Amino acid sequence: MEALELWPSLIGVNQYGDADNINPLFQRIFMAMRATDPEYSKRDTFYASRDDLLHRVKLNEWNQFLEFAAGAVRDTAKKANHGIWPQESVD
Repeated sequence: MEALELWPSLIGVNQYGDADNINPLFQRIFMAMRATDPEYSKRDTFYASRDDLLHRVKLNEWNQFLEFAAGAVRDTAKKANHGIWPQESVD
């Protein structure tokens, strides 16, 4: 069996600065979505919303959180691939 060459990769650990304020808001929104979802059964032990949250949630707080999440993923990938990716192609 051929061995793969491995190298260390950074894993980003990020915390949204306004998490304490927006988490209760997001919880209310997501619980309301689940409660009004005709395909949800209270007997289900797991719930996954439809894949259109980007279009269903219309709040500035949601947009700001998405910008934070996308930026955190970008920054982690940028650090993990430093020296491999051309610097001008990252942003």
